Amino acid sequence: LPAGHPDIAMCRFELAGLRAEQGQLDDAERLHRSALDAREASLPPGHPDLARSHRALGELLARRGEAREAAAHLRMAADLVARTFGPDHPEAISARRALEALPAGDGDSGG
Repeated sequence: LPAGHPDIAMCRFELAGLRAEQGQLDDAERLHRSALDAREASLPPGHPDLARSHRALGELLARRGEAREAAAHLRMAADLVARTFGPDHPEAISARRALEALPAGDGDSGG
C-alpha cells in the first residue's frame, strides 16, 4: 500500500490506542498525530475517521495534562460529527463529554 493509504492510517490509529493502553504515551501521541495527518491527506473533509482521530488525540492529550490542545481536538471531533450526523450522534455526545471533563476554562464549549 502507498504511504498515504487510509488503511495505513487506520493501523497507526489502532496501534496508538494499544500504546496508550500500555502506558507508552509518547509513542501513542506520535502515532495518533501520524494517523491524523495521513487521514487529513487522504480522506474527504467531514469523514468520520477524521473525527475519531481528533477525539482519540484529544483524549490522550487530556490524559497527559495538555488540556488546551486536548480541547481543540475534542471540539474539532464534536463539530465534525455534529455536521455529518447531527449533534445527537453518540460520537458527538462522547466528544462533548470528554471536552466537558477537561479542567475548568479549557473545556468550555464557548470557544
